[in-house]
Amino acid sequence: MAQLQEEISRRVDVLKDELQRLESMTHLTKEEKEFLIKEKQVALFKS
Repeated sequence: MAQLQEEISRRVDVLKDELQRLESMTHLTKEEKEFLIKEKQVALFKS
């Protein structure tokens, strides 16, 4: 169970990092950023 919690925490950290990276991309619209973060979330938590 602890191993699962560690993996979930790692994935959340990756998602937070990606969110920060996307926020700094001024050439993307808000809608594009939202789309990309949703896609990343699906990819991270589906596997």
